[in-house]
Amino acid sequence: MPMNSSPLMFDAGARLGRGYVHLDDIDPAIGRGSSDDSARMNAALQQVAAAGGGVVERTPRPIFHSNDILIPANVDLVGRLNPGGYQPGLAFNNVPYSFVPTAAATVRLRRNASLQGCAVIGNGLYTAGALNTYAKCMAVIEGMQGVGVTIGDGTTGASAGNGTDSIVANNLIVGFGTGISTDGSSRLKITSNVLDNHTDIDHRNVFDPAEVDANRMPIIIFGLSSRFFNVTAAANNGSGEIRVTLSPSGSGIAVTDLLDGYRCIFAPPVGETGASFSGLVNAGGVYPIRAVNATQVDLVGSVFSGTYTTGARLNPPLSWRRGAGINVFNSDGTIVTANFSNNRTKGIVLAQCSSVTCGMNFAEGYGFAHPGHIGLHITDDTARCTIGPNAWSVYNRKIVHDSGSLNNVFGTGIGSGAESIVVAAGEFVLDSCLIEGDMTIADAIVRLAVYGGNQKGLTITGSAAALQKVVQVGCRTPGVHTESAKQIDMLIRRLADGTEQQMLSVSENNIAAPGLLEGAGTAPAGTVSKGFWIDSAAGFVVKRKP
Repeated sequence: MPMNSSPLMFDAGARLGRGYVHLDDIDPAIGRGSSDDSARMNAALQQVAAAGGGVVERTPRPIFHSNDILIPANVDLVGRLNPGGYQPGLAFNNVPYSFVPTAAATVRLRRNASLQGCAVIGNGLYTAGALNTYAKCMAVIEGMQGVGVTIGDGTTGASAGNGTDSIVANNLIVGFGTGISTDGSSRLKITSNVLDNHTDIDHRNVFDPAEVDANRMPIIIFGLSSRFFNVTAAANNGSGEIRVTLSPSGSGIAVTDLLDGYRCIFAPPVGETGASFSGLVNAGGVYPIRAVNATQVDLVGSVFSGTYTTGARLNPPLSWRRGAGINVFNSDGTIVTANFSNNRTKGIVLAQCSSVTCGMNFAEGYGFAHPGHIGLHITDDTARCTIGPNAWSVYNRKIVHDSGSLNNVFGTGIGSGAESIVVAAGEFVLDSCLIEGDMTIADAIVRLAVYGGNQKGLTITGSAAALQKVVQVGCRTPGVHTESAKQIDMLIRRLADGTEQQMLSVSENNIAAPGLLEGAGTAPAGTVSKGFWIDSAAGFVVKRKP
């Protein structure tokens, strides 16, 4: 038979006596310049699967594919890549062991499969070459789309398409809308990958334990120092949007480098905060831009209001990704630990989850004032999740809790900011945390409990009804608590006027509750639901109203 009459050159089964085969021993033509190796690659992997599975070491040559590469059940596809992110000259077309899919294609794993020691690089990033101009970097970032690695096909249980018990480890996955996507596949191990995508890991509909740990999500695909534009004028563009006149802050960038549609940050001058600035009302935010001429752009979707005075900046960020470092949706028992995320819009999102453990993670935000810029977002009835210790740095809002259920954050440093913590609903517990920022609470909360914390100037803002649902026990609040061998103030109530009132203290000879209302057998008027009161008819014990 002629050598090129079939994509399969050798019998993989004969080479798998020890469970190992090199891809070149199956089809040495793969990775030799073809624009689409999908069919040859899939045929080779299927031959290994038909022989009972095993380890396939891939060639270091790049493999381009416009259809999914399917890693069958019981096949481990491995390379020898040490997945460092920073590349010489910031060019990703020389990374060995690379898969380069088109936007519609992905590398997909079935159950008991693995992908290890490989690179999966977005087509736009691969073909861009050296990222040495702002225009080239913006085109790559705007073009991030598709999914690099997909585990399963969304089916669950014993489905042939399911990816349960798969491993994705020690890979470089960059240049996509989503780096790793899982849906319905349980008992996964996603570890020690380097990722730079708009959303790095999207983990969905998993109801058995899965591990997402030790992944690094830095910003690795920009090579230019950060530049921004000073705003010298702002006016109505005639359609109600803001038109800004710009002056570059430094060399290396011009207004003509800005890519139409690229999302830029319109922000206050240095030293100012808030959505209203420079005479403009509620102008701050993130907007796609539309070029007008060599010095002006329109902020698409903005609303011009007010009278511009002076100042403001427009920042076309190369080091900001628009999704989440890790998104966990509708999953139980997932363990998210020791991950590092840098400059994503959100660090970690837990939505419709229960019993997720999330600890030893570090998320560093981009550092611009925007309400959607969140380190940890606990939402959509997420319940019984234990989060900590973690660190959320730079983010405008470090933690937002708008789930209607109970969740606990412990041992976490929460940095400064006007809305460092936002509790909009449910029951939220902060245990042994260092809290340097301020907190905003809504009337819809059931309870906010702060235990054993170090509150360095914390201010809690909310209505009188909301503040009555706050319980602080054993906390160190400068100027309020006394913590000595003689007396410990254990329960503090924050009043509507912002002052704090001692409600329960323990001393050498006495337990006192001077801030509680007293009733005889029934809760006195003014005691809120779930609030504490003293029952004089029962020996002056502290009770809680149902």
